[in-house]
Amino acid sequence: MSEDIIPHVSINHTAASTILFIHGALASPRDFLNVSSHLPSYHSLIPSLPSHSQSQFIKTFSISTTIDLLAVLVRSNAKSSKSHVVGHSLGAEVALAYAAKYPELVETLYISGYRRLVIPPYISSVLPYVASGSKQLENMIPRATVGRWMDIDFNWPITGPLKHDIDPKSIPETPNSVKLSKEILEALSSKEEVHPLPMRTLIVAATKGNWYLPTNDSIPEAKRILQTVKLGNAASRAAQVPSMRHPWNLQDPTLFARSVEAWIERSDLLEEFEEIQ
Repeated sequence: MSEDIIPHVSINHTAASTILFIHGALASPRDFLNVSSHLPSYHSLIPSLPSHSQSQFIKTFSISTTIDLLAVLVRSNAKSSKSHVVGHSLGAEVALAYAAKYPELVETLYISGYRRLVIPPYISSVLPYVASGSKQLENMIPRATVGRWMDIDFNWPITGPLKHDIDPKSIPETPNSVKLSKEILEALSSKEEVHPLPMRTLIVAATKGNWYLPTNDSIPEAKRILQTVKLGNAASRAAQVPSMRHPWNLQDPTLFARSVEAWIERSDLLEEFEEIQ
């Protein structure tokens, strides 16, 4: 592997078309292994974001550096040197920036869990410590308990028809640190504008949540992004999934994969979706 190619997982490389999956903050390619197993018609490229998982040797995370690394990966490893792009959470922010800078590399765009943060200046210096500490506390809770709360199986089963020999537990977890939390918060609170995009874009909000477990995405944010990206392609849409929580790529990877495939193939929105106007 060239030193310029970001570490990644490649699945089903003989397929004719590629999907680039971009994971979220403090996550790893594990998050999309099961999703990709439900997409046997596609080649999946799942990179580790800088400072995450397999890319811990890249010591600084920024969106500008990340999207340039993704462009190198896609030009070198994707079919026809372009791909469909799926971004979740922080990966949605990355995907929007990537599609704006490199539209020629993007066939369709699918983002879920996008939220731009507004951080008051008086807490900006302490928030990375709070975020890192919260993650540390979460890590102290047994995974089975978190799984029951979030409807997620953290045994990382591969349940789709496409079988591969990648052991999810062989992919390193992302270490929690104040430095990385600070860099992620800076990315998620950026004042960089969203741009009209020429490719068909689907913005998804998973809206299951309540006051004691606020795992729901933002419908207003989905509407705001749609208003802008649609200026570049009137076929772009937004939808909510009321039965799913924010990390629904883990909660129901089958449904997530079906919705990605439907969007790529210009099918109707799935019956589990409700369109956001």
